Amino acid sequence: QGLEMQLVDDFRDYPHDLYHGQFTPFTYYASRENNKKMANPMLVFLGSLSKTIENHDNNKRVKYMLAKRFGHGIKKHVLKNGNDSLDDFFTMFPLGSKKLELIIQSIANNKDKINNLSVIIVPVISNLIKREFEV
Repeated sequence: QGLEMQLVDDFRDYPHDLYHGQFTPFTYYASRENNKKMANPMLVFLGSLSKTIENHDNNKRVKYMLAKRFGHGIKKHVLKNGNDSLDDFFTMFPLGSKKLELIIQSIANNKDKINNLSVIIVPVISNLIKREFEV
């Protein structure tokens, strides 16, 4: 779960880190022009999150905590970086799925609790990751 937590922090702080020259998977990926050798760190993060949630299928507390952390990371990213920041982010780090990008946008715009996020997002992420990495 450490990988997911670090990557959500890196995602949330991406514009700040890029501006200040910090080295993270996101800033490194962004500094390389269309380098297909490096995996999109957002896809790595989402795949790791999806796999962890799937592995803890019977542990509702772990699933809830991960989903909540992810949702709050998205919301904080938008609060820190502006309403258009996710559009800009998805331009640099495309997910290959408009459906997934729209789900993430709706999470960012949802002011209510994050309910059943793992049920909504895990199947979409799992299918995307399988296609992207041909697992």
